[in-house]
Amino acid sequence: MCLKRAVNGIGLVLWSLGLVTIVRAEDFSASENVRVVVEQAPEHFLIQMVVFELRGNVQRALKEAGFEEEGGGQRYVATAEQSSEDSDTGRRWCPAEDFFSRIRKSTSARVLTRPQIRTLAGQVAEISSRSSKSSKIPYLVLKDKDTFELRQMDLETPLGFNMSLTAREGGNPDQIAISPLKLSMTIMEGREPIPDVDLDVGKPIVSTRTLETSITVFESPRVYAIAIPGLPNQQAVVLFCAQRVKAKPAANQDADLGATEENQQPVPGKLEKTR
Repeated sequence: MCLKRAVNGIGLVLWSLGLVTIVRAEDFSASENVRVVVEQAPEHFLIQMVVFELRGNVQRALKEAGFEEEGGGQRYVATAEQSSEDSDTGRRWCPAEDFFSRIRKSTSARVLTRPQIRTLAGQVAEISSRSSKSSKIPYLVLKDKDTFELRQMDLETPLGFNMSLTAREGGNPDQIAISPLKLSMTIMEGREPIPDVDLDVGKPIVSTRTLETSITVFESPRVYAIAIPGLPNQQAVVLFCAQRVKAKPAANQDADLGATEENQQPVPGKLEKTR
């Protein structure tokens, strides 16, 4: 008997201070981009991310892709050779996807989620990326020599990635402080062995690795990488760019954020696919 874990979708949850908004996106695949519009504001922060699980030597893979280490082995930074800005939206180009492509050329990497977050200074945003069936894991228990019993482990923390961040003004005009930044990854490390059974169907061994830090970043086109502590040669990595998005005249801003004539204000927590 062979048991396989199925990934049916990506869950994405947003919490916003003052007005608590929860957004779930179970129908979005990891290959699709997701944009969360937290709230329209005169000026806000845009944080674009690629979160992935890397199998291999994280430090070597990031350095081969052009990153330099900073902050004791968990933080890395790289700068794109070229920079551009969209004259219509005022957004700078984020090179996170380009650097992720470089990483995938040298090692195995699986995308967990690609969120884009708009947030005001001081707001808390929480993102959760997990499969819809990640809170229950089946396994077998040996009852006697030829009999197995199928059981199910209910997890308090579902398998997947969780992140909470608060963006603030940095010390300089071109800096953004992210403090605090909380990252966690819950994975199944393996299964308990069953005597005289070669199949990997025993009770799951589950662990949660966490990292809490603060980081001050320069605006895009610099891209930052933070590695979450994990198993040897298996870690979750967050690539991200951050930038300010300044206010525009009401008509242009509504068009940019997807508002319509019937509804001139974007809905807080609105979830959109982007290409």
